[in-house]
Amino acid sequence: MSNPTEAFFTELADRGQDPRLAGASGALRIDVHTDGDLAGKPSGHWLITFGDGEVAVARGKAPADCVVQITDDLLDRLVTGEANGMASVLRGAMSIQGDIELPIQLQRIFPGPPASRVSALEASGSAS
Repeated sequence: MSNPTEAFFTELADRGQDPRLAGASGALRIDVHTDGDLAGKPSGHWLITFGDGEVAVARGKAPADCVVQITDDLLDRLVTGEANGMASVLRGAMSIQGDIELPIQLQRIFPGPPASRVSALEASGSAS
């Protein structure tokens, strides 16, 4: 069974193209910390590269235009819409080094809060 982060990035890699990222380009690395301490050594890495809507996802540490330091539990909450990236940065729960524009662009593809998704389904008549 995969965790929410793995499921999100697998689906993103399979998609390959996302119009919400049209016009944006760069490489963003996410350093994942499982010990809850952002100052410690990360236990894993995700590399997301995108250019004009084309998206590629890989695992591993590679040079990037922007590096995000985040705990695994917060990343799970971000990819499920239970947490907000900008609010997390302001609280100091995650840190960003490099081109700050890249995580702002990438946030477009993260789901909204669960309540907003239910409201959107109800408004469209898709919910039963």
